[in-house]
Amino acid sequence: MKAKSPWVLILLGIAIAGSVWLYQKYRIAPSTPWNHSSLLRENKTELKITELSETKYILLDYFGTWCINCLEEIPELLRFQQDFEQELKIFLVHEEESETIERFRIQHPVLPEILSASAPFNQFGIHTYPTSYLIRTSDGSVVFSKAGQLSKQDWESIRKILNEAH
Repeated sequence: MKAKSPWVLILLGIAIAGSVWLYQKYRIAPSTPWNHSSLLRENKTELKITELSETKYILLDYFGTWCINCLEEIPELLRFQQDFEQELKIFLVHEEESETIERFRIQHPVLPEILSASAPFNQFGIHTYPTSYLIRTSDGSVVFSKAGQLSKQDWESIRKILNEAH
């Protein structure tokens, strides 16, 4: 039998390291999701955390109108907004053209409030759609984050956090 070349092991090591790097970059939500001055309301005014003192948590859902997983999350987002209306305010955050968002609103008349990002998502470190952050408004801390579609287990984790806020 012929001895394996050390190049095979080197290439395998590079492939594994590259896979780990890609997973870290694209599947884990960045720990600093937002700068509240970088999120704009429809009238182009900045969202300020001080405006949100009436609610204990906000959920920022970075989404795309073309993203199937994002669209699948909307009914659950609306359900949570209704179930926890005193504790939670949900915002959809986009980086698309205003005309695209207007067409999206016509197709989906019942939505959480939509904010626009003042810069491309990748400048915030967001590379996966959707990416969600549950943020405590009292101190701005991220108490839950997820890059990718929220699973049943994720929704239960969020529900537990919100129930504790009751």
